[in-house]
Amino acid sequence: MLFSRGAAIRGPLGLSPAVLLSALCAGSLLWGMYYLLFPSRSRLAKSIRSALPAAAGEYSGEELFALVGEDLRSPAAVRFCSLLVGEQWLLCGLFAMRIDQIQRLSTGVSLNPNDRGPHYHSTFRFELIIWDASGKKHRVQLLTSRQMEQAEDCLSRRMRLHKAAGAP
Repeated sequence: MLFSRGAAIRGPLGLSPAVLLSALCAGSLLWGMYYLLFPSRSRLAKSIRSALPAAAGEYSGEELFALVGEDLRSPAAVRFCSLLVGEQWLLCGLFAMRIDQIQRLSTGVSLNPNDRGPHYHSTFRFELIIWDASGKKHRVQLLTSRQMEQAEDCLSRRMRLHKAAGAP
């Protein structure tokens, strides 16, 4: 008999799965609270700070977010699914970038097969791929091919405007 009536199931370190799950949930909660209490140390704040000149390290987290938020709240800002494009800034999830730091754009379409269940179903994944000045590649998933084309066109126009204006 594999399991007897009184035997308890033990996980790693001899702890029950309920204790392990509780510890994991508490750790995730504390990790999330850390970024709520210290927003200037979040991934978004770090990406904004890295996009600014070296003297910008003096900004607090609130000032960094206000700087980007002001541009993205302007009437010229455009939203494409998870991508928000302002006149000077680009925001995608937890990542922000200045438009004048974009080196190159490209698009990609991939087929995602899903063979779960009785029927085979596949979906397309539309991506806008953005290379920044440091050579890093950032992928933005969009819902439709039309959104992908519109986002690429909008960013291309804004990049040309920045280069024509001689932005640093």
